[in-house]
Amino acid sequence: MPEKATGNPLQAGNQETSCEHCGAFVLKNSNKCPRCGKFPALIHKCPACGSIAPAKDANCWKCGRMFEPGSDYL
Repeated sequence: MPEKATGNPLQAGNQETSCEHCGAFVLKNSNKCPRCGKFPALIHKCPACGSIAPAKDANCWKCGRMFEPGSDYL
């Protein structure tokens, strides 16, 4: 007889990571941090045109607006 699943999401193939905003543990496939409510990875959202860019970028790829250091994160 096969074993029943224990209900632990980590055993189902999900992996934990930490939120880049607050440091809380989140599952890698999460769209929202359970502690701060933000998207767990640091990515820029351009306030001028709404485009999304990696945190390492200094300027928006679409409109060229410079990102504020430490802000403009989604």
